[in-house]
Amino acid sequence: MNPRVSLQSLISNQIKVDRAEAMKTSRQLTLIELILKLDSVVDKALPVVFDVEGLYPGTIDSWRGSYNELALAYENGGERPTVSQLLSQCNAVNGKILQGYKGGDFLMGKTTPLWASNYGCSTGFRGNSTAIIGLDVRADLVVIITEAQDY
Repeated sequence: MNPRVSLQSLISNQIKVDRAEAMKTSRQLTLIELILKLDSVVDKALPVVFDVEGLYPGTIDSWRGSYNELALAYENGGERPTVSQLLSQCNAVNGKILQGYKGGDFLMGKTTPLWASNYGCSTGFRGNSTAIIGLDVRADLVVIITEAQDY
């Protein structure tokens, strides 16, 4: 083994390879997939909600479960974001370096997987890891579809 290559970097690289391979068959959306789905919505003024009654998207940040992945927070008070506002948030985080919950810098990009989880939590509103898997565009709103999924 090359003495300049640390054991930690070898492990980190293998985890990245394994995760990329798992994403090939996963229903979980990546950042670019969500951006494209939001961009295809004709009425960008429609409100966006989660598929659990009363919850809607909040901020986007590094996910506690794996700092190099993204978490879309959920809220239940205040104003629901529009498609345009959520699309703007997604575009703003694309290519941005975010800090992990306990430190470290992580580049977020088009292939970064998305979770529904609040800041500092690795679980979501489904009681465990909650993956974002799609959008349901309706006449009066857009619903983010989620499912419980192991990391």
